Amino acid sequence: MFETHYEINEGNILAHEIIGQNVKVERNNGSIVKGKIVDETKNTLTVETVKGEKIMPKNEVSLEFSFSRKKTVFPGKLFAEKPENRTKNFWRKAHGRK
Repeated sequence: MFETHYEINEGNILAHEIIGQNVKVERNNGSIVKGKIVDETKNTLTVETVKGEKIMPKNEVSLEFSFSRKKTVFPGKLFAEKPENRTKNFWRKAHGRK
């Protein structure tokens, strides 16, 4: 049986759980936080850094992910909904369902 290799990329990141992903977060004030996403709510991200956990509002940040050595920046507003709804809504839109 053939295995299907599926990877997270810039085109489907909204369809996936982002907890566990390494990220570089730039706040609107210009400060930068690097670490791993450890929690996500509708409006916030919690990033584990070397200095501890930082909680940031999604609407006030940009998120940089690396996909296959390519860095891509997304506005945090794209992720500003409940994680379970974001993934469900992505697949519905991708398959033409409401």
